Amino acid sequence: MGQRMPIGLQLTGLVGSVIALMIVLLAVVLYEFKTSSADYQHLLSVTVKNSITLLEAEDDFHQGLSELRGYIITRDPSRAADTENALKKADTNLSTFADHAVNADAKARGEELRKAVHDYTGKTKDIIDLYQRNDMEAATAAATELRKKTDEIDALFNKAAEIQTTVQEQQLEKLNSNVDHIFIIVLVISIVGIIGIGVAATWYARKLAGRLVKLRGEVGKLGKLDLSFQGSRATWNDEIGDMANELLEMKDALHHIVRSIQTEADNLSKSSNDLSNSVQSQMQVSESIAHTITDVASDAVHNNTSIGEITSAIEQVSARTEEMSASGVHANQTASDAVDDANQGMKYIHQLVQQNDTVGDAMTEISQVSEKLVTGSDAIKNVVTTIREIAGQTNLLALNAAIEAARAGEAGRGFAVVAEEVRKLAEQSSAATNEIEQTITHMIESIQVAAGAIESAEEKVAASKEVTVETEKSFDSIQKRLDEVQNSIAHISQAVDHTANDMQDVVGNVQSISSVAEKTGANAETVAAASEEQSASLHDVSDNAESLAQTAAKLNDITSKFKL
Repeated sequence: MGQRMPIGLQLTGLVGSVIALMIVLLAVVLYEFKTSSADYQHLLSVTVKNSITLLEAEDDFHQGLSELRGYIITRDPSRAADTENALKKADTNLSTFADHAVNADAKARGEELRKAVHDYTGKTKDIIDLYQRNDMEAATAAATELRKKTDEIDALFNKAAEIQTTVQEQQLEKLNSNVDHIFIIVLVISIVGIIGIGVAATWYARKLAGRLVKLRGEVGKLGKLDLSFQGSRATWNDEIGDMANELLEMKDALHHIVRSIQTEADNLSKSSNDLSNSVQSQMQVSESIAHTITDVASDAVHNNTSIGEITSAIEQVSARTEEMSASGVHANQTASDAVDDANQGMKYIHQLVQQNDTVGDAMTEISQVSEKLVTGSDAIKNVVTTIREIAGQTNLLALNAAIEAARAGEAGRGFAVVAEEVRKLAEQSSAATNEIEQTITHMIESIQVAAGAIESAEEKVAASKEVTVETEKSFDSIQKRLDEVQNSIAHISQAVDHTANDMQDVVGNVQSISSVAEKTGANAETVAAASEEQSASLHDVSDNAESLAQTAAKLNDITSKFKL
């Protein structure tokens, strides 16, 4: 597993990609709009203003020409002054035009026109001086020559106006080309971004749904006590991966515990059978001893004539007593082993109870994580709603821009096209936002299904915990009965030892059996009573062994509910 990547951070990255795309689009539009605005501003403040300056210079020139004609007719000195002022103003405007010309050809035409007007002004002053000296012939000739110069200047004005018009058209064409360029850039970025985000969102949604479906299946199997499935470690380092890994560890732990319980139950059943067989053997020996002692008591009166037979019988009793003592030792060891096995089983049961508590806590944490997933999905839906509202506002702004462009007429046609494209992009953004919202809604439904499965698993874990508690109680009962069996076997062993000691006394005194016949009869009755007591104890041990076998069978029935 790589670096941890929580689900909240994953969804934040997906939403952040959408926001980043919107920011890039907005930045591109604002940058291109600013560039176009600067170009339009330059067109209006320089090129158009220069054209107006050229027109004003032409008007001033014609105004001076008109004042000159008035002076020739009226000889009014004020008209001569007005003529000179108008021509100077025209010269000043032409100088401004030439200085601010953005085209080399226009600048050259402006300089040529300014020089021609400057020369024209000097000739105008000469004509006025000739009229003031009343040199009519020279004045008339100069005026005729000036009219030719006037036609040349008018032609120069027309040529400069044509060049300036061409410059304006070129700049307008460049601006229109920039608008088309902006549209293409925004369209390409929008298409690529929407496709990329759509593919990423689809891939992420399918990946998340697949992981949740797999996790739900494993939880369902575990809830049915099926521990046979082979799980795999999660490859994603997030909350769902944590749940999958914890579930796998819980399954492995339960599998180990159930397998251990079954093994110990089989051992307990085997030990119980061995104990039962040993007790049956001890009971047969005890019955044989009882019959032998009865015969000894009934024949005590005739001991004086049957010493040989008594000696043989006592030897047989001694041998059987030794066998019974050896069987008692074996039974005591078997009971001790059974107690140890029961103690080991109790340890496993305690571990199983603790593991069930851990499983319950893990299920609670899984439920809490599912609730957090639903809360995070609701937050994402709020973000998607905000994006839809932004798209609506963008659509409204595009509509307002289209209305303003329509009011501007021909000059606003380019803005109208841009506004229409922005409106289309806003509609596409709104449609994409709806798709994202549908995807998130589907995710929420899947998470809710998973939450329901988790709740069912919690109920089944609780049921398993109850079964484990009952098993623990059964093992307590087994342990108590094994203690009783061990005590009974110890009592039997003591009785057998006592019997052996008595038999040794009988063997030591067999030579004087004739003189102590009555004492021998009393001892025989004592041995018979001890044998009866031993037989009763062996019956109790047999009953306890059967109870132990039944307990082992119940334990196997409980563990058989788990599928390994």
